[in-house]
Amino acid sequence: MRVAWHLLGFLPLLGPNGVHADILLPECSLQGWVRAPDLSPDTIIQGDARLKLTARCTAVESASLGLRFKERSFVKASRSIEATKRPTREQTVIDIFDPEHNSPSSPWVPPVHDSFNCSADIAFELIVKNKDLWLVKEEERIVFESTQGIDMGEAQPGSVRDVVRDFAILVPSTNFPPALHYPRAQVGWREGEFVNVEAMYEYFVRVAFANGTRVEIPVGFTAFHPLYDPPSNNVVRSKTVQLQTKESLDGSPVDNDPVANYTAEISSKRDGFAFSQGQSSPNSVAITRTGRARTFVEPLNLHLCIDSTLSPKWAPEHNPTLQSLHKPNQILRATSADFKMLTSPSTSRCIRNQGHTREPKPVPMPNATADQIAAAAIVTMTSKPVHFLIGADPRHATDFETYYHTLSSALFLSLDVPRTQDEPPNPEDMFELRAMRKKMPEVGVDEEAWVPWTNVPEVAHWRAHRTYTGNVSVSVVVGDSADCALRSPVHYLAKGARAPTFVDGGAAQVQALLSKTAAERDALAPLLEPVVSSPPEGEERVHRYYRVPEGHRPLIYVGETWVKKVAHSDDHKVTAPRPDTIPTALAQMAAAMRHMFDEL
Repeated sequence: MRVAWHLLGFLPLLGPNGVHADILLPECSLQGWVRAPDLSPDTIIQGDARLKLTARCTAVESASLGLRFKERSFVKASRSIEATKRPTREQTVIDIFDPEHNSPSSPWVPPVHDSFNCSADIAFELIVKNKDLWLVKEEERIVFESTQGIDMGEAQPGSVRDVVRDFAILVPSTNFPPALHYPRAQVGWREGEFVNVEAMYEYFVRVAFANGTRVEIPVGFTAFHPLYDPPSNNVVRSKTVQLQTKESLDGSPVDNDPVANYTAEISSKRDGFAFSQGQSSPNSVAITRTGRARTFVEPLNLHLCIDSTLSPKWAPEHNPTLQSLHKPNQILRATSADFKMLTSPSTSRCIRNQGHTREPKPVPMPNATADQIAAAAIVTMTSKPVHFLIGADPRHATDFETYYHTLSSALFLSLDVPRTQDEPPNPEDMFELRAMRKKMPEVGVDEEAWVPWTNVPEVAHWRAHRTYTGNVSVSVVVGDSADCALRSPVHYLAKGARAPTFVDGGAAQVQALLSKTAAERDALAPLLEPVVSSPPEGEERVHRYYRVPEGHRPLIYVGETWVKKVAHSDDHKVTAPRPDTIPTALAQMAAAMRHMFDEL
């Protein structure tokens, strides 16, 4: 990140939070880095920090390294019903196979496309921009902040000051929220009302210059791993969920459609509905259908996946259906194994909007009798149990209650039911519409030999499907039993919660702290004193953390640089090539990549 400030004007222009800081100025350039492992309760973590100032910087009065945990919430809610109602978008549907629509014969008739009534969008945009119709609220909570001085040493006139200092942080027996992977989280579409929640464990450097200028620069973000009580032995072995179609969800009339009711009974074979990170548990699902008697010529397709749900606490005050724009479902975790994983949030999270996940399971359904079908009887049929191995991603976010949101998990089900021949086609299914529109005129038997086309059956063979969805709540726990607490840490929102604090990083001093009891170490940490603030009216922002302007250095996760320091060998390093060495450098990069994949 490049942030400019003029020493003569004493006006710092600070950049986004949590980034590698690179302040490049005519007079002075200041850079800072941190490498440190993740935080967890009742530990002492040791890292190192580097601070570099160019020769043109004025004398430094003091410098310090800091760590803070901050969380925030934003909401935009309507003050009137008018603001929440989007005008109807009237669509003109055309026959895509009619050449007169694509390129009319008349030179005075423009082509016709699938088009929407743009005036509706313009009207809604005016509503969205009308500040009198909306309530906008933002709040930030600095949960803790700790700093420690950095000894810059003796400065020689005109010399570059580049110092590396070890540090240590005492983390008390207090559970803070897991650090979610916001930089790679999906960000939802926002329209009208919405909520956004963010949090960050941030390292920063403060420098006070002798001329009175004071600057704070962010130098990286880190993670926290809470400890959990061991899972209870009193587990639930079975749950039933009513599956719903889009028609039933949006209130569309379904009286004339043969829409049936589907329920899923999920049975757990081992751990109930508590899933461990990176591990799969055997489960079975039985589908029950109640509806008009029919014959199934093909099985149903069932998709299951576990996904996290972030429920903002400000939403119920305004609109209980609002979800946070940020949808992180993975945690940050600094281990060599984690950085070698090829999975990503984009491939591991549920694709619920499309109604499917990877590797669906066929569910054969029993057929009704001929008499039941003839009488159009309402029947109930249940499939045989279908067995699944259901697992959570190795970095799936664990459940936690925070100040601004509740982090939980659910098992999502998506059931694709083939449509019957007498069921109206889905108008939103483009493939089905094409099959219908390709029908040619009917021809008599005596004409068939004289035309190039053949008669198309009245009913297309491909009938698409109707999708039913539902979910049941589950819990996701840490995959390593070592992460279960021998004694429960204090929740950070509870009375008696304490803050991490910098301590002497010398080896002897750290060893002396480790020889103390957990209660003695806790007594050295200060009690939490959160500071809550809101920006002036009109200066609210939807996003504040993890945003980096285009062209600036990316955000640095200090745990990743720590792993690089202690676990990665020189074989993984590829230096930037000179123009005359590009062919050799490319070969080196290919060799390094092969080496990394061999290790995977």
